[in-house]
Amino acid sequence: GFDKSCELRERSTVTPQIFAMFNNQGSHDRALALASRAMSESSSELETIQRLFQLVYGRKVSAQEQRACLAHWKIMTEKQSQRMVKPQPYPTEVIRHAVEEMNGEKFSFNEPLDVYKDFVSDLKPWQVSAKVRGLADLCLVLLCTNEMLYIP
Repeated sequence: GFDKSCELRERSTVTPQIFAMFNNQGSHDRALALASRAMSESSSELETIQRLFQLVYGRKVSAQEQRACLAHWKIMTEKQSQRMVKPQPYPTEVIRHAVEEMNGEKFSFNEPLDVYKDFVSDLKPWQVSAKVRGLADLCLVLLCTNEMLYIP
């Protein structure tokens, strides 16, 4: 029931959960930010993978994990280099549709959106290289592993 103390979360890895994480824009934004940070804090691909494991899991990467991650990064960078990534601006206005109360006639009007006026967005894919986007694909995998279920 709800009255039990919960010092340790039980495993809840179900298919919809992983799909929700992999397809969530927030997860992609965090992965891209993590990739950018790891690359800026290291001077080689090997150091980048080592830094990722320290940041994500708080431990050293094994030799097998290192090889797998470097290989995946290379494959994803190649795929990202073939993608066309275009900027997606935030809207500045919205078209509203309504019905006149007195005569029932439909009408439309433009309403300015000031919500994005001073908005500073997360790092976006079109702002970074294919190599950073490829690393972000790897970061997304690392962030969605079972090892992330428990935070020490």
